[in-house]
Amino acid sequence: MCAADWLSVLMVPGGVDLEDVLPGLLDDETAEVVEDALLRGDLGVAEKDHLSLEVISTVAGRPWWVALRLIENARRSWDALGADMVRKADAATLSLSAWLDALFATILLATEEGKRTMFQLKLERAPEGFGPKPEDITMSADSFLSMAGDG
Repeated sequence: MCAADWLSVLMVPGGVDLEDVLPGLLDDETAEVVEDALLRGDLGVAEKDHLSLEVISTVAGRPWWVALRLIENARRSWDALGADMVRKADAATLSLSAWLDALFATILLATEEGKRTMFQLKLERAPEGFGPKPEDITMSADSFLSMAGDG
């Protein structure tokens, strides 16, 4: 699917409904298999939702929370970003991952230099229960100094 098809499901007011991803984006036959598995209890709703988020991560080329935050930023700021995005990234021909790359670059260029690091930190912060545990995150001294603006 192209980015435009994904965005029709993911760029909605109020946030994405994971039902619109799975089984929503499946062909009728496969969607019926998923729905039957849910009804029989072979597949739980939480498992299905987790799979939906994994699908979003895969097609977005980044963690689902980063993708959905970028998309929500674009939706809320479309009046400021839309013209640049239409000019730079054709959602009808690009993959979602490529479109999000263009969106990220567009947002960074439009963000004051001193606010870029904070924007990235907020964007990449994993929701509770997802992502690496804080104690598992390591950073080299060079990376730390670079983030601090001293490197």
